[in-house]
Amino acid sequence: MTTSNEIPTVTLLSFRAECQADVVEIIQRARMSGIEVEITQHNPDVDGRPDVEMEMEVSATLEQFRASLVGLTDIHVAIETMRPVPLAENSLERDSTLI
Repeated sequence: MTTSNEIPTVTLLSFRAECQADVVEIIQRARMSGIEVEITQHNPDVDGRPDVEMEMEVSATLEQFRASLVGLTDIHVAIETMRPVPLAENSLERDSTLI
């Protein structure tokens, strides 16, 4: 993750995904890109909907994390709701300007 005396970048991210399969795909791609991922909160099937709410610490900035996901299809809800804030502070409202 880092070399010599660099301070590692750790970013807390939260987002909503359409389904658990999207979460798995996001985490796998990030890890394949060399980004460490630690899940800190996972709320599946919120309010009877298939949506999954996630909070995680990653060894990248928000921009680096999003860049690692380029090429994945149908993860627009996660991208549009991903913010560097705790899950409790994330409105999870979609920002369509991010796609």
